[in-house]
Amino acid sequence: MSELTSDPAVTVCFKVKIDGKSLGAFTGCDGLGCEVTIEQREEGGNNAFVHQLPGRVKYTNIKLTRPVNSDTKLIAQWFASMTTGVTRTTAEIVAMTGDGDPVISYSLRGVFPVRWAYISLLVPSSTGPKGPTGKKIEFKFNPKEYSIQKSASWERKPAKGAKKTSMGEFKGAEPRTLNVEVFLDASDDKGNVSSGSKGVAEDVELLFSCLVPHPDTLGSKHPLPPFVRFGWGSKVLLTGTVKSVNAKYTLFREDGTPIRATATVAMEELPGEASGQNPTSGALAPTRGVTLVEGDSLASVAYREYGDPAMWRLVAEANGVDDPMRVKPGRHLLLPDRATSNGDGHG
Repeated sequence: MSELTSDPAVTVCFKVKIDGKSLGAFTGCDGLGCEVTIEQREEGGNNAFVHQLPGRVKYTNIKLTRPVNSDTKLIAQWFASMTTGVTRTTAEIVAMTGDGDPVISYSLRGVFPVRWAYISLLVPSSTGPKGPTGKKIEFKFNPKEYSIQKSASWERKPAKGAKKTSMGEFKGAEPRTLNVEVFLDASDDKGNVSSGSKGVAEDVELLFSCLVPHPDTLGSKHPLPPFVRFGWGSKVLLTGTVKSVNAKYTLFREDGTPIRATATVAMEELPGEASGQNPTSGALAPTRGVTLVEGDSLASVAYREYGDPAMWRLVAEANGVDDPMRVKPGRHLLLPDRATSNGDGHG
């Protein structure tokens, strides 16, 4: 690395390395600091002041931000490496000028990822696996909260003259739904927005595109909107479809370009099975296969191959999959043909 410059400079990016491996450059870096906690102690007979006693030293979490780019996958790989256990690493953050000269360098020890929030789009296809669209909205600020709802459908027939309600008939489980408020902001860490900033309208339009059929499925029998994955860090909280998007622009440049917005997104999970399914009925004749890519699940594969996510059980049986949640990208799956005697795959 070149020597640190002593000239006054405006930092435009922060290059980050974890154990010597680059995570690319970030446009924002917050939290490089520490704090001494103060314990206040009141002393009897001393009414003039309260003692301020130094306590523990606390180091704040470091938050790195940047637009989605080709280096975003490096963050996902770092989080994925922690799935079997958290390993503390070393890190180096170098503040750079626009000419590529380092301004200041920070060396960190005992580093591990805390959280990473995003919404990514997955291609739905009935002709073959196509994986992620490559489009992702990465949150500059993690959501303050999100809600998940799960319900069941019951049917009750009222009885005349009865003082109590009759026992309801269970009709099945409803899909899980997730609601989250996404905060979109085009300003830098100091709240400034350059005239060259594209604003946030593009991200909002990307959310709206989740409500219309994906171009790759328009010629198929069952056109589909993109599947969407909501994740936080290395954990995928829900993979499904978007039910609604409500966006509100709150800050603009003089030319009318929106630079700040909040969007409330409602998502619904892909169904896992259908009532009356009998995965052991009919014959299985695997004649073709697919290779799983990042974001694929057995349900999503079944949906794009057969138009029915409930067929995931047949795919699991044909491939000896005991736990559908543990299938990993890169695995090759055989796809069974539907038996002609039981064409819909249900018993």
